[in-house]
Amino acid sequence: MQDIAVRTAESAHLDGILELWHAASHRKSVTDNVESLAGVLAHPNATILVALDGDALVGSALPAWDGWRGTVHRVVLHPRWKEHEDIGLALITAAVNWLSQFGTERVSAPVDDTAGAQRLWNRAGFQHDPQTRRFVHDLNSHGKES
Repeated sequence: MQDIAVRTAESAHLDGILELWHAASHRKSVTDNVESLAGVLAHPNATILVALDGDALVGSALPAWDGWRGTVHRVVLHPRWKEHEDIGLALITAAVNWLSQFGTERVSAPVDDTAGAQRLWNRAGFQHDPQTRRFVHDLNSHGKES
């Protein structure tokens, strides 16, 4: 793996994030636009993380805290980097770390139903919850059930 840096996105990254999602054939949403992404960056309980290889944007993650649980959306790798699971793991780890500032005890993620995606989230310590059809990871779990 190259020297990949994971950091908080800036306004200058927004077009590149949309291009990344398009290149990765990620399902398009009504909120896939610069204005909506700028709103995420402006929100105190959400952010966008980017994985950069130099100036090249190779991955993204969007962690958000809703006041109850954390969710990690849009862990997307550029197709040329898709086989580099370590980049995905670095994005997930950074997203979980970012969410921990809110006292997050559970992080969930809507995840594509592909073997590669499931393997990545399992490697990151998440478990598939068939009831919610999400992958979940309890932080600081001390025998608590929810």
